[in-house]
Amino acid sequence: MALFFVGVVEMIISASWTKAVNKANVALTGAITSVNILIWYYVIRVVVADLENWYAIVPYTAGCALGSMLGAIDQRKLWTKVRRFLVLSRRRRQAPADRLAGVADSDPL
Repeated sequence: MALFFVGVVEMIISASWTKAVNKANVALTGAITSVNILIWYYVIRVVVADLENWYAIVPYTAGCALGSMLGAIDQRKLWTKVRRFLVLSRRRRQAPADRLAGVADSDPL
């Protein structure tokens, strides 16, 4: 199970590395590369320890697939959509209360 989460984190880091290289951010690229090498060290150590059991690599593969999908998401667009959803849901929740308050104020009794 740990290999699944390591695969997710590794692919998100790989996507971050690609974005850093694209922006020519030298320091960030080096830092991300260092973390990625440490992750690979862990993965190789775990896989080599149980080399005959090829089913051990299946969770890592699934984690890498999920991580690459998450890494490919444009974070700015995602957070813009989340904020828009939260604002609209907040307005919908407040609308009935506002209507009831208006009716109570105009009641002649």
